Amino acid sequence: MELKPNHAPQAAIAPTPFELFFEDLVHALETDARLKQAYPNEPSLERAVWDTLYARCGLHFGPDSVSSVLLSSHRSLGLPGRSQSEWHAFKDAGHADLVIFGTSKRVDLAVRHPDRHLIGIEVECLTQANPADALVIGLGQTLLALGHRDRTILVAHCGSPTLAEQNELRRIAAKISQHPHVRIVLLP
Repeated sequence: MELKPNHAPQAAIAPTPFELFFEDLVHALETDARLKQAYPNEPSLERAVWDTLYARCGLHFGPDSVSSVLLSSHRSLGLPGRSQSEWHAFKDAGHADLVIFGTSKRVDLAVRHPDRHLIGIEVECLTQANPADALVIGLGQTLLALGHRDRTILVAHCGSPTLAEQNELRRIAAKISQHPHVRIVLLP
């Protein structure tokens, strides 16, 4: 059953242990048809990633729990089901930012499993003038987030790389994703 962010699921499945939940989110991000299209910019991609995560969180934890499980600081994106009060509580509890060298850093989205494990999700478009810089920034944010997250996911939209570039990106993503706490999802 596909769940759209504006619609509650028919029924929630039993709460899933954290490890299985993490792998299910990765699988959903890799296979959701919404994420297989081209996006004109990073905010539109982030909204599509939100929709995918919203659907999965609703199925796992029920429609009434999604706003406390899936969090974003990006109020300007108009994300359906996003709770400003849940975000503020998360931020006030010190879970939003990682302070490094006196600077606060955060990934785009956070998923808070009901057992309190945290997943950070960074969204990057590698379609700009220098996609290598965007990849380095995305990887840096993703790896830094492990400083206060249990797991992290980088979702990178690759644009139109050459076949050689695609193969290199896949090789790098596969190698990094061997780490049990990090996954890289490459989208077409």
